[in-house]
Amino acid sequence: MKLQHFLREAQQLSPNERVKLVEQLLDSLDQTDPTIDQAWLEACHQRAQAVDQGDLALIDFDQAVARLRQKLS
Repeated sequence: MKLQHFLREAQQLSPNERVKLVEQLLDSLDQTDPTIDQAWLEACHQRAQAVDQGDLALIDFDQAVARLRQKLS
């Protein structure tokens, strides 16, 4: 079926049904790659470990924004 046909059909749904349809369509696009998820998880663990060991210093949000603004100006 063509996209326009689906659109016409969807427009006949109630607003609540259209919201559910949109949510389901968006969920179908939000599929993650387990390999990428695992890589992010490992990176987070490594950074947390670096902080715990004192190898990585944390700064607060205001300091980070100030540094970025200084670099961008």
